[in-house]
Formats: sequence, C-alpha cells, structure tokens
Amino acid sequence: MNAGFESLTISGRAALIARNATPGLLTMALVFLTLVPYGIPNSAMIVPPLALMSVYFWAIHRPDLLPAPGAFAIGLFQDILSGGPPGLYAFVFLVLHSVLSSQRRFFLGRVFIMEWLVFALVAPFAFLVIWILSSVYYGAFMRPGTLMTQGILTVAIYPVLTWAFIRFRRLTAQP
Repeated sequence: MNAGFESLTISGRAALIARNATPGLLTMALVFLTLVPYGIPNSAMIVPPLALMSVYFWAIHRPDLLPAPGAFAIGLFQDILSGGPPGLYAFVFLVLHSVLSSQRRFFLGRVFIMEWLVFALVAPFAFLVIWILSSVYYGAFMRPGTLMTQGILTVAIYPVLTWAFIRFRRLTAQP
C-alpha cells in the first residue's frame, strides 16, 4: 500500500476501500439484475446485459477502479450464473475494456452524445461476437432476433444507466 493509505484512520481506510470497490460492486449488481427472473414470459430473452454498459462506462472514466482482470472476472461470473457458453462474456468484457481503456483520451472532455454514439457503434460488434461464439458453442445457427432486440435496448438504456454511473463516479472521486 502507499504511505497515504497507511496514514488514514480505520474509518478513512474503509471509506477509501468502499469508494474504490464501487465500480466493481455496481457491475456485479447489474449482473444480478440482468439475470433476475422477472416472471414475465421470455423476459430473459430481451433483458439487456447491463454489465456490458457498466464495463464500457468504467473503462472510459475510471479503468483503474474496474481493471481488465475485474472485467474478466465479472464476465466469467455472468457466464456461470447465466449457464451460457463459459468464457463468452468474460472474453467480450475483457476485449471491450482493453480497447476502450486504451482509447479513453478520445472520450475525456467530450460531450455525452459522443460517448453514446460510440457505444451505439461498439455494442453491435459486441453482440455480433456473442452471436458468433454462441452459435459455434452450441453447434447451431442461433436466431439473431433476440440479440438484436437486446442490442437495441442496450443502446437505448445506456443514457439512463450513465446518469446513475455519473452519480456513482462522484463517489469514487478523490476527497
């Protein structure tokens, strides 16, 4: 640990740890929200992968608090809980995080609409990878309609989740 951390009180350390864990814990909570059975027929087929939006946001704004190994672990967690192809979301989240965190200078200081437009371009590629890898894993041509619906909803919901992420990002700001 660094000298600044060691000089903090126990409550200060706990607050720092909680603040630094916020992006990862929030993303994990979104995995659960994605996989909750809502009691609506076929709702699991259209609920967008909320954690995908979180990985995208944090890779741009605070990749230090949700590093690539964390994104990979959360993706693996989603794979295990969903019963889908093992490593599918882990791979997608890792690639997404790696690409975006390396290009974050492009996003910083720009208006939100630019971030959203890039998300609208990136999300279909993520869903294409998910569709291709799922089809290969199951050895059958998967119907793309469900993923297209999820993709459209994911892009449409991104501004709403971003509003919440911005509030959480304020919690992660240095005191």
